Amino acid sequence: MHYYDAHSPHVQPRGITSFGSNRRALYAAELSYVDREVGRLLGAIESRLKGALVVVTADHGIAFDEPRHARLNYGYDLYSSILHVPLIVAR
Repeated sequence: MHYYDAHSPHVQPRGITSFGSNRRALYAAELSYVDREVGRLLGAIESRLKGALVVVTADHGIAFDEPRHARLNYGYDLYSSILHVPLIVAR
């Protein structure tokens, strides 16, 4: 499963609490949406596929610090915020 919701352009998801209107706030709202949807997916896996191996990772991080990442939040440098991605393995 690939969730693309927390990628640019950042928008306010319907049904999710607003954290503001800047890019960082919209990203936080998108993360809340993805968190909710991943929770639904994990609930379905748990109820239907006992003992399933679940692996969670990401393709890159994101940064909003000014002025370095004011326009482009990833894809052109090797900052830790861009390189550090989750890797979760659970059964």
